[in-house]
Amino acid sequence: MPRMQLHSLSEKERQETLSFLWDSLSSLSNPIERENFLKELLSESETLMLARRIQIASMILQGNSFEEISTKIGAGKNTILSVSRWLRKTDPKKQKLIKNLEIKVSKNKRRKTPNYHSPSGVSAFSHLKRQFPLYFVLFNLLDKNAFKKNIK
Repeated sequence: MPRMQLHSLSEKERQETLSFLWDSLSSLSNPIERENFLKELLSESETLMLARRIQIASMILQGNSFEEISTKIGAGKNTILSVSRWLRKTDPKKQKLIKNLEIKVSKNKRRKTPNYHSPSGVSAFSHLKRQFPLYFVLFNLLDKNAFKKNIK
C-alpha cells in the first residue's frame, strides 16, 4: 500500500478516516477478533512499529532511561522521545492502562495464537488465500466443495 500523504487530507477527512478505524476496532467483540483484524489489516512491519511504541511507553512508565530503552530493544532516540512526549500529554487513565498491560501480557504469554507471519504455520496459508484469492482460486473452489459435502 502506498504511503498516504497527510497533508493531502483535510482535517475533516483525517477525523472521519480515523473515526472509521476506531469504530471498526471497537465493534470487534473479543481480543482474538481484534488481534486477527489487526494482523490481517496491517503489515508485519506496521504491527511491530505499533507494538514497539506501546512497549516503549511501558518501559518509560517503569522508570527506564532513554539509554536503557535504546539498548534493550534497539529503538531510536527520536522514537523514544516521541513516545515520551505523548505520555506527558496524555491523561493518567491511559498511563494506567499501559502499566496494566504489563500484568495482562505476562498472564497471556502462555496463550498460543497462530502467527500468520510464520511461513510454516497453517494460518499463514489461510491468510494468503484470503489476501490473494485469484492466485488460490483452485484451492478456494476445492475448499468450498469440501465444505458443501460436509454440510450434506
